[in-house]
Amino acid sequence: MAEITQFIAIPFDLADNGIVAGQPFKCATPASAIARAKGFWQVLGAMPVLSL
Repeated sequence: MAEITQFIAIPFDLADNGIVAGQPFKCATPASAIARAKGFWQVLGAMPVLSL
């Protein structure tokens, strides 16, 4: 069976009712997922989390 790996950057942010997840973004490589997560942080001020 072939191995399937997905690289997804998901922004998280604080709201009045706790932590909420933003729209996940699929990336082709681990480096692009890290870059996207850093972009979420710089643009949104969100707490980026990287799911592999």
